[in-house]
Amino acid sequence: MIKKYALPGLVALGMVATSEAGLLESWSSYMWKTEQPKPPSVKVLVVKSKPGVVLEVKGKYKLYDPNTMEHISTRFVGKRRYMQALSDGLRWGEQFPGIYQLLIVPDENGTTTLIDGVEYSGSLYVYDVGGKISVVNDVYVEDYIDSLLTGSGSGLMPEEALGAMAIVDRTQAYYAANNPKTAFWALDGAKVGYEGHPNLPKSPRVENTLGTTKYMVLTEGDKPFNANWDNASITLDEAQRLGAQGENAAQILKRAFPSAQLKVMLSNTQ
Repeated sequence: MIKKYALPGLVALGMVATSEAGLLESWSSYMWKTEQPKPPSVKVLVVKSKPGVVLEVKGKYKLYDPNTMEHISTRFVGKRRYMQALSDGLRWGEQFPGIYQLLIVPDENGTTTLIDGVEYSGSLYVYDVGGKISVVNDVYVEDYIDSLLTGSGSGLMPEEALGAMAIVDRTQAYYAANNPKTAFWALDGAKVGYEGHPNLPKSPRVENTLGTTKYMVLTEGDKPFNANWDNASITLDEAQRLGAQGENAAQILKRAFPSAQLKVMLSNTQ
């Protein structure tokens, strides 16, 4: 379990963590009593320049033109059809004349979508780029971290190292959301190992890590930065070794990023 350490973000909230139980109880109490903003999200490129994709929504959803945010329609049942780019607009079982981009927003958080059989949570942006289909998944950061931890098989590493890994991944996601690669997406899913909504059973270690590190990021100058193990002072393998030797996540991260501070950020907007 993630061991005790004081978080600057919690100190700012008047909740110095004197013990592991105190940290979690105080944080849970604060979250329960406080009206929360929309959870942080990040846009991830999941399909690039395909002739078409089989796209399925497994429940009620809304369609928008992301260029104007004009509401196109609301659909009360799911849909599974081939999505392709035609000269006069997108076609998804039906024609969308003059529309070359679609925003698909599931009506409920639990409603997922599938692209060529790969499941995603969150909203989808579909673009016609040069007659080919590209798709961007706007996903909650916590769901994105869940996917990275579950899909990588990292649930077997020491839990404190896993906690450090989650915080680094979350920091990078926050940074990318504020410094996107393009106007349309922030992260390339193929490069970061994002494989959509995890269908594998979550290991107890991953489940616990997601809960105990939720919204925790590293900051420099009070802002998330481009944290990754390539620019860290130690490698991920060394982080795992330190975790196995008994160092907690905060100690591991201090070795990896000596000038950074741990902070709880409920929003990734700056």
